[in-house]
Order: sequence, then structure tokens, then C-alpha cells
Amino acid sequence: MATALMKQAHGILCDAEVKLCELIPKALAARRDDEAGQLMDLARMLADARCSRAVSESGVQCREAAPDGAATPRGPRPVRKRKAKARTKASPYPKFLREGNALLKLGWSRKGKAEYEHRAPREAVTAVAARVAEVASRQDRFTVEDFGDVRVAPGDEPVSGCQVYLCVAWFRRAGLVVQHGRRGYSLPVTSAEFPSKVESAWGDLQER
Repeated sequence: MATALMKQAHGILCDAEVKLCELIPKALAARRDDEAGQLMDLARMLADARCSRAVSESGVQCREAAPDGAATPRGPRPVRKRKAKARTKASPYPKFLREGNALLKLGWSRKGKAEYEHRAPREAVTAVAARVAEVASRQDRFTVEDFGDVRVAPGDEPVSGCQVYLCVAWFRRAGLVVQHGRRGYSLPVTSAEFPSKVESAWGDLQER
């Protein structure tokens, strides 16, 4: 059973993860994808630490600790420089693929000259899609912060913030959501149609 100190530590980890994830959309809006990747890695580390604590206390495997949900960077992410902006416009990255039952995002580290990757299990993608549809049914324009905690099932640990942003990044690349700079996102289809559009796009993903 968790002590008061361990519960306090868990809360600190959650708060830190939330604050880090709040910086991710700012980095993406500024087209600083490398920094966004670094923030996602830091948030992932905090989520793993929080998840490990839950596993040690309950003996139940946390969904976020599953291999499909792991982020495995293959190289350090450099800070984006202004002079490199022209080159990145023609870059094929990021790439979104399907690997087994996971959504895979491949990025490119210019400094490390290597790919890095982030993953989210399909159940997390489905949960995020359902929350997008729910929020979009109430308001024409929304932000990721409007989602609150996204859970695959009641009682589960929340889907990690970096996985939520990974799903939204794929939705945007697939044309499933439209980004309006820092003002948030909107749907090009009705909220009722959105989940089925996500399922269709999932089937169109190239497999690795």
C-alpha cells in the first residue's frame, strides 16, 4: 500500500509530466520538431517512472509500460537552427507507420544522423480518437488541453501525454484534423464521422 510520501511523489511526477506536455504544442506550433521530440522523451521518462511505481505497488502491469507504448530514441535530438529550416521543408520526416498493433512515428536527428522513434499502442490511438470526437462535438475548435485525462478503460492509468500528442500529430499529418496555429484544431468532418475516419486511416498506414 502506498504511503503518504509515495502518494506525494506520484503527484509530483504527474504534475511534472503535465507541465512538460503543455510545452509540446508550443514547440510544434513554432515548427521546432526536434525540441518537441526532446520534450516528449522527458515526458515519457516521467510516465515510465510513475508507471513503475504503480507496478511495484500493485503487481499489475501498467499499459504505458508495455513494449508497444515505449519510446526508443535512436539518437540525440539537436536544437533546431534557423539556417536549417529551408532543408527541413523537403524532409520526408516525420514518417508514420504501423508496426504490429502500434502507431510508429519516425523522426530524424540531424546531429546524430539517425532515426528516432516514438510509439503508441492502437488502443491508445482509439481512446484519443474517441476523446477528440467527444470534445469536437461540443466546440468547433479545441486544444489538446481540452482532452483532460484520456483513459483506455475506466480505472486505467491515463494515456501518457507524449502518446496523446503523437496521436494528434498523426491525425494532423493524415488530414484528420486541421491545425490553426496556436489557436488549436478543428475537424474537417463531423465529430460522429471522425472515429471511423481514424479507423480507415489506420488501415491505410504502411506497415514496417
